[in-house]
Amino acid sequence: MSRLLPLALLAAGCSADPNNQESEGGTGGTTSSEPSSTSPGGTGIADDSTGAPEAPAVPARSIRVSEVDVNAGVATAIGRDGEWVSGSERNASIARNRETAFRVAVDVDEATWIPRDIEARLNLYLPDGTMETFSEILRVERDSPAVTPTLESTFLITVPPEVMVNLLQFEVELLEASDSGWEDLPEPGASDNRLPPDGPGFVGVESSEMNMRIMLVPIEYDGPGCSATFDTSPEVLAEYEDAMFQQNPLERIEMEVHAPYPVNDLNLADANDFFQLLMRIQQLRAQEQPDPNVYYYGIFDNCAQCVGFQGFGGCVLGVAAGLPDDSMGSAGERAAIGASELNVPEMGGLLEIGVSTFVHEIGHTQGRQHVECPGVQAGGPDPTYPHAEGKIGVWGYGVVDSEIRVPAEHTDYMSYCNPTWVSDWQWNATFNRIRTLSSWDATSMRELDDHAVLVGAVNPQTGEAQWWTDRGTVSTPTEGHTMRLLAGDEVLEQTPVHVSEWSEGPWVTVRAPLTATFDTATEIELVAPTRSVRAPRAAVKEYYRVDTLKAE
Repeated sequence: MSRLLPLALLAAGCSADPNNQESEGGTGGTTSSEPSSTSPGGTGIADDSTGAPEAPAVPARSIRVSEVDVNAGVATAIGRDGEWVSGSERNASIARNRETAFRVAVDVDEATWIPRDIEARLNLYLPDGTMETFSEILRVERDSPAVTPTLESTFLITVPPEVMVNLLQFEVELLEASDSGWEDLPEPGASDNRLPPDGPGFVGVESSEMNMRIMLVPIEYDGPGCSATFDTSPEVLAEYEDAMFQQNPLERIEMEVHAPYPVNDLNLADANDFFQLLMRIQQLRAQEQPDPNVYYYGIFDNCAQCVGFQGFGGCVLGVAAGLPDDSMGSAGERAAIGASELNVPEMGGLLEIGVSTFVHEIGHTQGRQHVECPGVQAGGPDPTYPHAEGKIGVWGYGVVDSEIRVPAEHTDYMSYCNPTWVSDWQWNATFNRIRTLSSWDATSMRELDDHAVLVGAVNPQTGEAQWWTDRGTVSTPTEGHTMRLLAGDEVLEQTPVHVSEWSEGPWVTVRAPLTATFDTATEIELVAPTRSVRAPRAAVKEYYRVDTLKAE
């Protein structure tokens, strides 16, 4: 779930031979949000197909390459301290076909250094045998900063998406950019101003297709004191699509806009009705039966009213129907909702919170837990998150807005702190999820057609529940929970269930195999450690069936 913070807080190893076509040995898996005011300095790009800038081919003196990072969202070092960094040592995977920033950091010999213009030349070797050269000339005053609050004395060279392909190799060299002023300096050693020192090394671009499919459902809302429909103009949609694209390791995103979904019997300033809306989006997904790798997101404009929730301490902005795993069978849990705006008089009035909420809630439907940050409680934070105070860990780069995100200032987008960006840890985790869902083709996804589940949205505290059928499976039963199919007091069958907690609030999503016994039952009963919930079979809405119901 996404929320606004309490108001008080808001105010406050492979061969380096270019002809070697073996695997690059990437990380093997992987790993919100206002842009920082710190943005890249002038980024010069030159392509040798159009003619690289004229510059003396003189190796730069009294300076060395200290590090080369690549960044298409989060930074990962591919060269450091004069050596190529192998895939096993890298902190983040590199998705293909994304604009990517290469950051070249330098160390100068303070005893002899003369501030002057230096050229960083990036040579990229493509697997077809061609080479692309990109270059930037920059006045270097001193060592590049150890941390990245600025790009002072640091080269940032952006490379277009079509160059970022699997088996790409690189080398960086530093050259004198002027005809004079350096002649009396000591000549560099053989490897001082070149990295890797012994010839090109693999960048580590992954080969996997990386695609994300989202169905955006605009809510046509008519409720107490408010009548509004979320704005789906191209300019607004671009903000949502760009935010998702920038913070996920994607080569493309397919975002479709659903016909407006009318809601005129709920009060979307009330948390109970807010949760009811999520159930409706879950059931809309069940009715329409999209491919299992499609995410459904209901977005509403409730005239910026705060959705209050008892004991929450703030305003509820969004909620997801669980933390689904990477199986096709859990497709029904890839559903979430969120608000688009919030009125906070203490902060000057209307706040646009829709974009960050969208990224956060879809993150839950990718299986991601909350990330804990100082001063605010998050439900079920992930104890394995590696960076203190929820910080992003490495510098971030927006491939659409070209903005730098500073590790000391930004927290992970699954936290409740601001500003947010994606951490390298989160990037790797979503890389694995996106790669899996992108690998499903039309044939493999049809295999799910023969499997049906009984689904419930259940409040274990009150016993409230809604039940329906959907396509899906139960691969990981939840201990202590079963579904009983009853005829009167007779138990006809007892099956395992999977229970997934919503991202906040008391509700859970329950899935049980839909078997042939369902047709003869008169009641269903969820048996759980704290409360059992019973309902008439006739209350189950049937959105999906298979020709012959069978045991899973």
